[in-house]
Amino acid sequence: MIDNVFLHFLDQEVIQLYSLDRRFESGRISGQFTEAAKYAYIISDRSLIIPLGFYFESAQARDLITKAAPLVSRGDIVFATSEDDISTFVDSKQSQYGTEPDRRPGYFLAKIAGDLAKLHPTTVYRSKSSGEQIRSGWYLTVDAEDPVWRDMLGARKIRFFGKRTMLKGIRRVPEMLGGAAIIWPFVRPHLPLKDLSPSEARLLEQWITKWYIESYLSEYNAKIIIDFPLGDLGCGVQSDACVSLKSLKKSFGYLGIQQVFERLRWNALVELRHSREHLILRSAIFKMQEKQDDLVRAVSGQTFRGLTGSELAKMSQQKLLDLVREGIVSSKGFLGLDSQAIDAGREAALAKPIAIYTSEVYIGGKSVSEYKINFGDNATVHGDVIVAQTIQDSFNKLKDGDANADLKAKLEALHRKVAEMAVNLAGERARETARDLDGFTKEATSGSPRRRWFELNGKSIIEVAQTVGAVGLPVIKLVEEIMKLLP
Repeated sequence: MIDNVFLHFLDQEVIQLYSLDRRFESGRISGQFTEAAKYAYIISDRSLIIPLGFYFESAQARDLITKAAPLVSRGDIVFATSEDDISTFVDSKQSQYGTEPDRRPGYFLAKIAGDLAKLHPTTVYRSKSSGEQIRSGWYLTVDAEDPVWRDMLGARKIRFFGKRTMLKGIRRVPEMLGGAAIIWPFVRPHLPLKDLSPSEARLLEQWITKWYIESYLSEYNAKIIIDFPLGDLGCGVQSDACVSLKSLKKSFGYLGIQQVFERLRWNALVELRHSREHLILRSAIFKMQEKQDDLVRAVSGQTFRGLTGSELAKMSQQKLLDLVREGIVSSKGFLGLDSQAIDAGREAALAKPIAIYTSEVYIGGKSVSEYKINFGDNATVHGDVIVAQTIQDSFNKLKDGDANADLKAKLEALHRKVAEMAVNLAGERARETARDLDGFTKEATSGSPRRRWFELNGKSIIEVAQTVGAVGLPVIKLVEEIMKLLP
């Protein structure tokens, strides 16, 4: 299991090390960093760790923190600092970068500090110093005459006495920086080796970044996320301290929940993260990391519990946890999970409705206005505004009506399931289905329901439900049960 995840990719030094800001558009970087943070949040047992400085130094960090404000307010994202408060921290950084304020302008902009303070961030005090770890690593490589230094000196034909002098000069670099941050832009001018090749410079820069990251990993028993579509971003950190984003995405994909998961809003992730289902999901994912080949053979190219791959991909948010549990049960042989834990998770989910959110709904390839349907018991669904209004109005009339208790309960359940199913439908199809639900409900709750009309609406709903795979099965079952109750 993983206690904490250190979000190292938000470090401006990492972004520059891999030339991300020059190779990719800001929006693409932001999107992948957001995905990585979501996966990090779900696989961690405790917190996401961000050095307080990242917020001031990296626009990408500020963008993510703004999006993930629910995690900040809960203390699930914590900011590491060696100072007592934000104000003192900023003062120390202004002193540190005072000679070159343009290098870290965020520390000199009052608005940035003010915006962070409004989020009421949780800070954790650092007992270790990244600077000390970098110095120790630097001294060790020089004292041991690391092959990197030997190769650099050898390539320049520096012999015995010259090599000794050069190594002494290299060793003194951290001292020469005084109180300045030990970052590559500050280190390079003090190196006695002035004609570094791009590969040599990148290697030394990676060393500094690696030691900086490892100081956090050791202090907070944390891991980092690597293997992005943008690049490896591993910074030379040992593999046992890393988790592959590519591998995580594959595992979620094999369960059929990748797209649904990546679209969940942060407040929905908070709910999932603090539920018993989270333990089940996390255990399954870790097992899959170990046995992905088995999972591929079990799922890829075949039906999975009667569902095709395309149907799995269309599962709604309401079905996310159900699918995970079913997948775990069917795969118990190679996932090796405890069936009692699975059953407990299922009972907990059935006992309490799950709130459903999406960050953005796409219908027909276009982003549409967002809706929120409130079913009165903390269960909500977001999506197309016209669909929302139709289903919400129908549900409210049903709730205020005087239909018998059994019929009303089944119709209320049908409204929920149709709302969840509508997220997977193209715009006009979703609106037609909402109108069919409204007509079906009016006819079913009238004093003398006309079979011809409620059957017509009911069959239309069933036909649509049959096109979306497993997410439509509860809809079909409820419509059939309701029709049996009608004269």
